[in-house]
Amino acid sequence: YEHLGDVQTYSADLHERYKQIIETRRIFLEAKDADAVFIQEYDAPPAVVWDWWNNPVNRNEWDTQHHNVWRMGGRAAGGRTGVGARNHCAHGDRPGESLEEITDWRPFDYMSCVGIEGNLRMPETVIFEPIDDGRRTRVYDHINMEIPLPKFLRRLVVRPLFEIMAKYTKMLQHSSDLLNQRLAEKENA
Repeated sequence: YEHLGDVQTYSADLHERYKQIIETRRIFLEAKDADAVFIQEYDAPPAVVWDWWNNPVNRNEWDTQHHNVWRMGGRAAGGRTGVGARNHCAHGDRPGESLEEITDWRPFDYMSCVGIEGNLRMPETVIFEPIDDGRRTRVYDHINMEIPLPKFLRRLVVRPLFEIMAKYTKMLQHSSDLLNQRLAEKENA
């Protein structure tokens, strides 16, 4: 515009700034802060185990004890799983439904979510650690249960509660065995 004369402008790379903001905003439950920590190894690389864990259809096969039914709820931007995405779990052996909302999403590294059932909130971080030069994966599942008990009592109660009610360690082992079976079937097909 001639009547304004020279106008000095500045440019900023907002994509780079957005990446910086995203990288610094982490929701991560450390083992030292968790009420319960579960560990399971898988004979598959982290990307395969990541998909296995984050596909609600697969979860339906893991839980042979309670017959829970997982399904996708709302998805994040672009219809994908990511921060803000939700999964629903209808309990097969008891009334009610729980909601899982993704709060941090770092593909193949870790994901954090919060499980909500009624007034109960359960923050969780699942870490996918490559082992054996990336051929296998160790999964760490850090779980809190927001119940009105002091931390030391929650730590005494939460893990046994998961073991008794959900048979969680058995379910994780079944998840690993089932994934191994599926991968062997694909390899032999």
